[in-house]
This record gives sequence, C-alpha cells and structure tokens, in this order.
Amino acid sequence: LGLGVKRLGKADMQEFLRVMLSNIYDLLLDDLTDGAAAGVLAADAVRGAFAGPRSPGSVLSLMYRLRSGGAVRLPMGGMGAVTRAMADAAQAAGVTLRLGSGVAAVDLDGTRVAGVTLKDDTILRADAVLSSLGAAQSMQLAGPQHYDIEAVRRLRNLRAKGTVAKLNLVLKAAPAVPGLTDEQRAGRLVLAPSATYVEDAFNPVKYGEASKVPVLEAVIPSLSDPSLCSGDGHVMSVNIQFVPQGANSKVVYERVIDALTPFMPDIAKQVQQSELLLPDDIEALTGASGGHWHHAEMSIDQLLTVRPVNGMARYAFGPDGYYLCGASSHPGGDVTGQPGRNAANLVLKNGVLV
Repeated sequence: LGLGVKRLGKADMQEFLRVMLSNIYDLLLDDLTDGAAAGVLAADAVRGAFAGPRSPGSVLSLMYRLRSGGAVRLPMGGMGAVTRAMADAAQAAGVTLRLGSGVAAVDLDGTRVAGVTLKDDTILRADAVLSSLGAAQSMQLAGPQHYDIEAVRRLRNLRAKGTVAKLNLVLKAAPAVPGLTDEQRAGRLVLAPSATYVEDAFNPVKYGEASKVPVLEAVIPSLSDPSLCSGDGHVMSVNIQFVPQGANSKVVYERVIDALTPFMPDIAKQVQQSELLLPDDIEALTGASGGHWHHAEMSIDQLLTVRPVNGMARYAFGPDGYYLCGASSHPGGDVTGQPGRNAANLVLKNGVLV
C-alpha cells in the first residue's frame, strides 16, 4: 500500500496524504452546498465513531468505509439468518457450539495457551484460542502479566468510547413517509440534513451529554422481508448516533421519536413494543469495549498496521496460540467477517492445529 502511494509521485502523494488526513466537513463544503448530500456523506464518515465531521482524519474513515463500494445489504430473515447459516455450516463441519457459556479465563501453560475455563468452572483444553472480544478484554482474560509493560499500556489506552444506541420497534403498521415511494421507504433512511447538523449533533457528546438533534439511520426490513413479522405489523431498527454512556434512556427515546415525527407523522401511534440499547447495554451484552460498534475507534492511529495497537497487528495476541479475531483487529468493524477469516487463516498457516 505504501509503495503504491509513493509511486503516485511526490506532488500527488503529498496531495493524497493531505486530503486523507483532513476533515470531511471542509472537503465536502469545498464542492457542495451544505445540504442533504453533504449531510449523509458526513454522517457516513463518522458512523459509529467518537468524532464529528470536523475531526481530523474523518476523510480517511469515509474512504475506509467505502472501500468495498459502501453498499448496505439486508439479509432475508434478518441478521439472525446469517448467524444461523454460519452455525449450520460449522456444525456440519464437526464443530461443537456452546451457547451461553461465558469464559472466565484463558488458561496458559508457560508461554502458550492450553485452553479456557468457563464461568461454570468447566475446563476446555485447546491448542489455539481465538477471541472476538475487544482487545483490552481479551488481554484481561489471559492476564496482563503475560504481556510486556508497553503492550499493556497501549491496550489500556485504546480509544473505544461508544456513541451509538440502537432502537428496535415493533409497529402496528408500516409508518407513512410522505414524499417517498414504497421502494424508497424500504431502503436506508438517514436523518442528517447537513454536515453542520451532524457536527452540532456530535458536540454534546464531548461533554457526556446526549444529542438533542440525533443523527439517525433507520431501516424497515419487514417491507422487503415479510417473514420478519405477521399480519399488518412491521419492525423498524434505528441506529442513533451520538449517545454517550450513562445517557437517560427515556430522554433518548423521546428525542428519537420527536426527530422522526416530521418525516413519519404517525410513528408514535404505531409503536407497539420498543427496545432501546444504549452503549452501556451493548457493552454488557456483547463485550464490545465501551459499547463501541468497532471495539475501538477506526482512526488513523488505530488502523492497518497499528490495529489494535502498534506491535500487535497480525492477529497473534501475546501468548503462543492466542489470537484476536474480532473488530478490534484489522480491518476493523462493520459486518465483513474479514478479521475472523484472516485470524483463522493465520492459525492454519502457523500449523497450530496439525
């Protein structure tokens, strides 16, 4: 990658680096008026991040997110169908799955892993252990004493402040969205009317406060996949950007409904059930550091060869036979499966399971 950049020539390389390390707000408004197009690009640049459009490096985060084309796909049957397909394939290959079996510790024999101890004191022996938890939690499971002082310091200082909450709604009927066709209503609905709006939404989070004008990304997957609900009912999922840990769930819910109402006038009357997951809840449920979507900020100093931290970017994670395979390893978050695939390939390449 570095060689390819150098081959651009000195002038183009310098311009590429200047743009890549700049902020998306200034870059967008050099060529666009501050309207809907700028707003949605600015929102995508900081999706899941503790950052606003004026934060340095937000151009890189947008480029990184769009590296595969930026398409958003909704699997038939929901994300549960994806995990079920993975589980079926694993079991067909002879894998034993243990659901709800929390791991209390990664066991070591000298400098290499020997297996894991579950929270019910069951001991499982293994020559390799792959962790999809955050990097800091994965280190704690094996014990900080098995890492050098600099590695421990870097892992403990990994930036991972989650700012995204998720609201799941069961609706009596699909909400009306005046001005949109049925096909458009079944797509990705983003509330980010301008880049300035996105920046203003981020500002309160810096002081531990939830945004009064949240950036929202909503989908109504049941419009394209009727199997997700019955009768006239529908389900709706809303990602709420710029919600800090410790936020008041009632206040966040009311602000989301208030923000949606001008575009979905009947949304409040259609809600039958709701589930709001704040960053604290996401951390408790999934083990994601700080409730962060990507387990760690996807910023220039925590990407590529320094993800999760400098010196630990090749999936091998401290003790021999221990590997990091989640979003805190390269290439980072979003639902790609690439960190796990890369880690598994390294295990095979190292001959650990032979």
